[in-house]
Amino acid sequence: MKSTVVFVTIVLAAHLCLAATPKTAPRLSLPGGAPTGTIDTAKNELVTVESGRSQDLLNLAPGKPGYVDSLWMAGSGQDNFYDAMLNVFVDGERTPSISTDIGDLCLLAFTQGSIAHYSTSHLVAESVGSNGGDCVLKYPIPYRRAVHITLTNVDPGSLRLWSQARYYSDVSVPYKLWSSAIPLANRLRAVTPEQQGSGAVRFLNLPQGGGWVVMHNIIYSAARNFTYLENNPVIYLNGRTPGAHVSPQYDSSGTEDYFLSSFYYGAVPASSPFAAISEKGHEGGPSPNSISTGLDLLAYTGGVRFDNGVLMRLERGNSVQPGVSDTDVDISYCVLYYTPN
Repeated sequence: MKSTVVFVTIVLAAHLCLAATPKTAPRLSLPGGAPTGTIDTAKNELVTVESGRSQDLLNLAPGKPGYVDSLWMAGSGQDNFYDAMLNVFVDGERTPSISTDIGDLCLLAFTQGSIAHYSTSHLVAESVGSNGGDCVLKYPIPYRRAVHITLTNVDPGSLRLWSQARYYSDVSVPYKLWSSAIPLANRLRAVTPEQQGSGAVRFLNLPQGGGWVVMHNIIYSAARNFTYLENNPVIYLNGRTPGAHVSPQYDSSGTEDYFLSSFYYGAVPASSPFAAISEKGHEGGPSPNSISTGLDLLAYTGGVRFDNGVLMRLERGNSVQPGVSDTDVDISYCVLYYTPN
């Protein structure tokens, strides 16, 4: 295992090898700079959300097109805020296009006992120990005519909630934001080294269609050694099929390298425009050999573009060693991606 403690912030020094996209491929063009349209804010101020109940963060009836520019949320009360489920319903859909827990979306799952502040270009979060935490999401959420955002308290006991949703109307943004997520409460448990290395863990699998992957958060827990550091998150694009002598377009040399750090995440918490690390557990602690880390692909690459399908998964790394990185591990994650709309 690597011994020198270094946090890599220079992109050229990272071990993530990115294949260049075609020069003719258009970039994802999201609102920024000086937005047009009419700005408004919806807020909650010290609202108590009881167990099993949901609270509206924003509920716009059918009308004009627009987008949610930023979504700030803060909560306190045991672990309720970290486990709470965020659901985003766009244009009257019955199944939310975005559904994820705050812990995975904001990398807050195992930070309850610590005070930490961390950020990327489109995510800022902090944990204030047992008092709770907060998170602001800056990935725009477009809608054509309506949007309904809720937060559900899934834990026993009450949740105290504050929120601010800033949105622009009278402006059309031709994309839709989606999530692919497994929350911590439903995490993949005891994933064996064989499963980790075989590609069985799939973060996103869209056989066809185009879009842009813009965020990838992974939370590993319950490992008995450094397993979670040495398997390789990879991305296959446009129908390329994993197999012998077939390499992914976006490859990496281990989890820590994929998230633009190295040497066992020396600085925790850590922030950069492209990646954030909120927590690293230690053997004997409440979350032994765990890590909560995220990659802002919108800031890093302008979004990972795919024209005909995308597959994001784990593969076996060359650094996997018996007795060092060869045990079961629990995995939860959140991926955000846009499609044309």
